[in-house]
Amino acid sequence: MLALTERINLRTNSEIKNLLTRAASFRGLSLSNFLLEAAQRMAYEVLKGQEQIILSPRDWEKFAEILDDDTPPNPKLQSAVNKYKALQ
Repeated sequence: MLALTERINLRTNSEIKNLLTRAASFRGLSLSNFLLEAAQRMAYEVLKGQEQIILSPRDWEKFAEILDDDTPPNPKLQSAVNKYKALQ
């Protein structure tokens, strides 16, 4: 496990703190570890929704068909590729 060297500070009210503390104790975790675990799980879920594309079977077939297509790129697409390569 990596060393925990960074600090995050937050404020809450006593009702929320008590709720979180109780939940942490049911999981056998310190409040800090409970919050860290919950925040990390939520962060992965948020990012998965932004970084992962889920296609329907019909869309997947169309995507695979496009990838397998041997047609050379049109001038507009080739221009975009050239611009991208120039930036690299």
